[in-house]
Amino acid sequence: MARNIKRLAVFLSAFVILVIISALAIPLFVDVNDYKQEIAAQAKAATGRDLRIDGEIKLSLFPWIGLEVNDLSLANAKGFATATMAKIDKASIQLKLLPLISQEIVLDTIIIEKLDLNLARDRRGRSNWQDLVSNNSGTTTTEPVAPATATNPLAVLAALTLGGIEIRDTRMRWHDEQTGADILLDNIKFHSGKIVPGKPVKLDLALHLASTQPQADLMLTLQTEVSIDARQQLLRLQALRLQTNGKLAEPSLSVDITMTSQLDYALQQQLLQVAALQLDGHVKGAAIPGGNMPLSLASHLRLDLQQQSAIIDALQLKLHELTVSGNTQISHLFAAPEYRGELTIASFDPRQLLQKLAIELPAMSDKEALSRGAMKLHYQGTMDQLELSKIVMQLDQSRLAGTLNINHFAQPAVRYQLALDEIDADRYLPPVVAAESKAVASPAAAGAAAANQLPVEMLRQLNIDGRLTVGKLKAHNLQLANIDLSTRADKGMITLKPIKAELYEGNYQGAVQLDARTAVPVITVNEHLRAINLEPLLRDYTGKDMAYGKGTINARLTARGQQPEAMMASLDGKVDIDFRNGGLRGIALVDMLQQSDYFKGRQLPPTAEKDQTVFSRLSASAMINQGVLYSEDIVLDSAQLLASGKGRVNLPQQTLDLRIDVRTRKELAKLLADLGGQTIPVIITGTFTAPRYRVDLQGLLKARLAK
Repeated sequence: MARNIKRLAVFLSAFVILVIISALAIPLFVDVNDYKQEIAAQAKAATGRDLRIDGEIKLSLFPWIGLEVNDLSLANAKGFATATMAKIDKASIQLKLLPLISQEIVLDTIIIEKLDLNLARDRRGRSNWQDLVSNNSGTTTTEPVAPATATNPLAVLAALTLGGIEIRDTRMRWHDEQTGADILLDNIKFHSGKIVPGKPVKLDLALHLASTQPQADLMLTLQTEVSIDARQQLLRLQALRLQTNGKLAEPSLSVDITMTSQLDYALQQQLLQVAALQLDGHVKGAAIPGGNMPLSLASHLRLDLQQQSAIIDALQLKLHELTVSGNTQISHLFAAPEYRGELTIASFDPRQLLQKLAIELPAMSDKEALSRGAMKLHYQGTMDQLELSKIVMQLDQSRLAGTLNINHFAQPAVRYQLALDEIDADRYLPPVVAAESKAVASPAAAGAAAANQLPVEMLRQLNIDGRLTVGKLKAHNLQLANIDLSTRADKGMITLKPIKAELYEGNYQGAVQLDARTAVPVITVNEHLRAINLEPLLRDYTGKDMAYGKGTINARLTARGQQPEAMMASLDGKVDIDFRNGGLRGIALVDMLQQSDYFKGRQLPPTAEKDQTVFSRLSASAMINQGVLYSEDIVLDSAQLLASGKGRVNLPQQTLDLRIDVRTRKELAKLLADLGGQTIPVIITGTFTAPRYRVDLQGLLKARLAK
């Protein structure tokens, strides 16, 4: 047995010596350059492409099996503009011979210099490498294919010893005739440290990117340290650092961004984890509000390819003073993605943020408005649906809470339930001009006017069903409480119903319908104000004590048009008012009689009410036609007077043309007994802001003579 082992050892030694002698002798007696044409012919037969080797081929066999090829090029596929698909000035590789005996792979540094690679796709969608990877025989087989044996590619890499990889001055181009995209990667430089089993290896990459879609001109650098755990089938990129700077042409932007992280990929589980992801930098350009946008992003990512799921955790995004944090879970990633998560915007100063973004705010009554904002919500959805729940939004002293659902993004269907605790809208409105005249508008009328100013086409696309409640509202200095507004919109028919509110010891109920289905929108308003206290309402709204008393207003109105002026000019409908136990300040019918020429010399009895007309009842009903209000039953009932009247009010022109017939009572009737019960006509003309009153003496004398 020992003799046999000795003979085997001698044989193996002789064999190794023979291999070494052959390795030294072959390069001396065989010139591989003599086989260029044969190599090109074999390549032609295998690929159908022309392979040219215009440079020298160098071959060595000991102690390294080495190969160096110079000036190598491969022709492009037929039908593509560029003649050459790939060209290499120099490529070299060396494999150590003796370690192969112990099944070890030891390579020296792999060097590739001036690789020029052109990849393309034609208008039909055919790529210029398609023929290289397809079955060239042109035949198909029906024989069953044996399943491939499972291999661990990381185990192969882990057993590899390599002096390094050097790629210098490389250029790669992608041209797509279908989309017009043209992407050029040039000045590519890649360097790796020595690759030794069980030890991490450093990688460095730098390149220039130029693209037409989108237009970009960027420099990119990447540094990382790669380690491989073959047993755990784990690939790890540590100290990953990616930097990019350059320009994006549309819009014209300059970017300077750095990203750092650690990446783990478990091959068997197909699990990718990106830990401690940190992205910092800024984007500059005219298209950026304020010209400069500093940004910072931190997060953790877990991507499970087997389960088709992803988790984005500990997300924090900073843009100026705005800090957004949250998390997201995604399932069915490659089929029909579904997502859910939370989002928080920390308290910030909206006014200060807008100033940094160079966004000019309109003039506001309160310079401290928009000083605090915050938001928190939960979300879930699909690629065609979004549901926001547990919404809490803070703006200054106002808090909005509720839910919002959007379905079918192409034609959104919006559903919501929102509750606003309070808001002072006057803080955000322009400062009030002292001489400005304001006409009192009900909530429904104001809402109708606002809705009418929206683009008609957009109104026709709305699909909304929602409810908004407001605890307290201050607008134009009017105080409203417990507002309840339901909105429905479908195919151009928009309905605000019901609209409810409490105001000035009374309540409001109304409805607005906007029909935008026709060429000219039609607005219908139906509203009721009950038990309204006039005095505080008019004082808050106008700043003047114009009238007092409690009463009711009912209105059913219809208007047509797209602008407020057109709506007012087309206004039709009916209005009736009924106020009790009040007064009209600035309108003193008794004083008016006293100052008229007819009553000169008569001393009318003094009244307790100066510069006003006190009434037990003030009522009227009116029809409106094309913006002009007509009334035949104006009634003012007071202690000394009973006035009834009629006339018209032109709403678009804001003019008055009324006749009030006054009958005297009590002491005033006794003093004017010579009138014999005759009514005193009072004419009211002028405008809303400057009314004029006069006694119609001519009419009074005619009536008396006729009697």
